[in-house]
Amino acid sequence: MLGKNWRIRLATSGSGRLRRSTLQATAQSIRPARLARHHKEAYGAIDLITHQRAGAMRSVKILSTVAAVGTFFVIVLGKIVRVTGASESIPDWPLAFGQLVPEMTPLVFWEWSHRLLVLLVTITVVVLIPFAARVSTRLGLYCAGSFVLLVATAVIGGLDVLYDLSWVYAALDQAFAMLFFASVIGLAVWSRMVDG
Repeated sequence: MLGKNWRIRLATSGSGRLRRSTLQATAQSIRPARLARHHKEAYGAIDLITHQRAGAMRSVKILSTVAAVGTFFVIVLGKIVRVTGASESIPDWPLAFGQLVPEMTPLVFWEWSHRLLVLLVTITVVVLIPFAARVSTRLGLYCAGSFVLLVATAVIGGLDVLYDLSWVYAALDQAFAMLFFASVIGLAVWSRMVDG
């Protein structure tokens, strides 16, 4: 027996062909209405999964584009912060003078804007991971790896603010930032190519 509702017995003759009597018995035992209902339920489930994946893919496309554009501006603000010396205007991290929103001066504004934009990109990537995992496990792991690069960049940047580290750490911070930027650009381009 192949299943509870199917009375199919594969009986073969000596030559390996199905017997005519077996085929006739099989045709009589299948109830057309029940078969149609199972068919409809199966295709309905497939349509639902396909629809959910398509929605997740649209979300991946939008969120990865937002993350890529946001990362570009994070890098630009990071350069402004480094060139103007604004990175030393706020002595603590992750808060600014022990507050979420400090009293603004021009240098504090640049450093605080940089931190705020990093936070927004981080939130975007965290929201992106489950949608990517819904599309495929491999894509979810790729986004999780991108998130690890982002966290490494943020931690190195924070340690640089706290301990005024050497130029080697600044270069390492920049390298991780570029790797993360490349990963989200790759994801954004890939999602546009796949989704059309």
